[in-house]
Amino acid sequence: MERPSRRPLDNRPATNYTPSTYSQQRAAIIALYAAKIAAARTTAPGDQLATIIAAIRSEEQAALRALRDKAASEAAARQQRAILGESYRIAARNVTIKGSDDPDRPSEPRSTVGRASSKLQRS
Repeated sequence: MERPSRRPLDNRPATNYTPSTYSQQRAAIIALYAAKIAAARTTAPGDQLATIIAAIRSEEQAALRALRDKAASEAAARQQRAILGESYRIAARNVTIKGSDDPDRPSEPRSTVGRASSKLQRS
């Protein structure tokens, strides 16, 4: 029995994309730089190994710092959107909507189309 082949990439349904979390991104960065250090240990000359590892660790710290800054910026933006959203809800509650029972509401002109046709029918 022949194994069914996979559908071509063009015909496959799109996967649901879920953005990665801070901890997932942090773990990926740490794994990446651990792999770089492991590769450096196997390929770098012994007298340069300490310098190369220090440079990789410095690069790793810069990447983690950038990730922390990005997460803090996104958190501040979320907080600002929440504050603005709450102020919009408060403002919407304080708005008075003039209804038909409001005596201060200006009367709207009534349509004369129906009246004209009814006058023509009477004559």
